[in-house]
Amino acid sequence: VAPNTIHADTDDVCDSRSYRRRAWCRAEVMSCWARNGTDGMYFSSNQGLQPLAPSEAVLTEALDVFGGELTCCRLGHPNGAVCDKEHLMLPMLGLYGEIYRDRHGVAREAYEILEPLRGKLFPKTFNYSQFVDSPISADRVETPQTLFGDLVDAVEYAVDLANADDDDPIRRRRAPDFVPGTNALQTENRMLQHRMRSRSHRRQSHSLLSFHSMGVSTHSVNSELTQTRASTPGPPRKSRSKGPVRPSMMRMPTWRTSAPKLDSRHAA
Repeated sequence: VAPNTIHADTDDVCDSRSYRRRAWCRAEVMSCWARNGTDGMYFSSNQGLQPLAPSEAVLTEALDVFGGELTCCRLGHPNGAVCDKEHLMLPMLGLYGEIYRDRHGVAREAYEILEPLRGKLFPKTFNYSQFVDSPISADRVETPQTLFGDLVDAVEYAVDLANADDDDPIRRRRAPDFVPGTNALQTENRMLQHRMRSRSHRRQSHSLLSFHSMGVSTHSVNSELTQTRASTPGPPRKSRSKGPVRPSMMRMPTWRTSAPKLDSRHAA
């Protein structure tokens, strides 16, 4: 549904062209087109139903998901937020993998359109933009960040390997080294966990301040809690096993998305 109107926040014109410029809308178009083609794709305008992609040029523009507009980019990713392009990377990679797998069958037409534009439609990197001071500042800084890396090549290799015959040379060759894709979502999860721990710490600090304001020492509170736990009946505690101790996980950055795992006999 894309009637001609004015955006309430930005005063920009909203119509079929603005719909096709939005990255999330382009992702919808790509997903529908990849499996169904353009025959049943329409949008509702002031003049009724209209073809969503009336020409090959319009379709090619609508398929450029990562060249589309995003609100997070316009606002300069406040507080270092993850770009929506990074949220879209994995679903679009999976969609391409399906098209590549079926390129000799039902997805032949889709693959013929995507293959010459693969580098543009699935970019290895992107520019992450931020404002120096505030969104009203004209100082915008852009830094290149990993997006797909070599994951498109990795998906093609995995599909080719899975479909190869036993005597195919690909099974005797050493697996290539693929550059991983974005790990930003893992970073976002770590930031979220850090914020949750910080809030929990602040709540605990607030509780201690409340005890102090009532003239109650934290030592007496802890003593009361200890005595209560000791006097409360419960099941006997199990002794700790003296067996091997499970090593703790190393807290270090790792790639969220990497090349597909291959059989060890093909990676040698």
